[in-house]
Amino acid sequence: MQRKWLIAASMIFFITGLLVVLADWWSVTPNGSDIPKIAMDVLAGIGLAVIPLAAALCLFGRTRPMASKCLIACVLMFASIAISSPIGRRIRTDGFQKIADRGAPLVDGIKAFIQDKGEPPESLDDLVPDYLQSIPTTGMAAYPGYRYWQNERRNTWTVAVSVCSGLDWGSVVYWSSEDYPKSLRRYGNWAYIPD
Repeated sequence: MQRKWLIAASMIFFITGLLVVLADWWSVTPNGSDIPKIAMDVLAGIGLAVIPLAAALCLFGRTRPMASKCLIACVLMFASIAISSPIGRRIRTDGFQKIADRGAPLVDGIKAFIQDKGEPPESLDDLVPDYLQSIPTTGMAAYPGYRYWQNERRNTWTVAVSVCSGLDWGSVVYWSSEDYPKSLRRYGNWAYIPD
């Protein structure tokens, strides 16, 4: 019985870590989705809620065996998440850099439009076909398209992609001013802004 529990505990640890990395990878692939990333955050939240309950149930003789196993499983899950999250974060960082890289022709097209017309385009469609052959995509199914809008300040504009980092939503943005707060994570001339 002890050996079976050790195998089960090891599997919880390794599978959780693998799922964290795979969820991050899947969210920035061409056919991916952010649903696994959200599901991993929900699972972590449930595990977090179970830890104090399992710890309390360990105080009672009848529930101690099952509660202690549950507590150990949750602690192993969190240890695995803590170890694998930096790997997943690196994968998403690379994906967000690709959003910025693939959006560079869009930014260049808007700048060329302004150079020629003296003001920003009303929409991205105004760039086709004179400045771009087509509007680029991010190459990621979970976050497929670029949004564009003019800001209230004259001749300033924003290009953005809404992204999810589990239950934390934000945007990878390009501000025409390129004047980002130093606290933001940068991707070349772009930045990540949490919502």
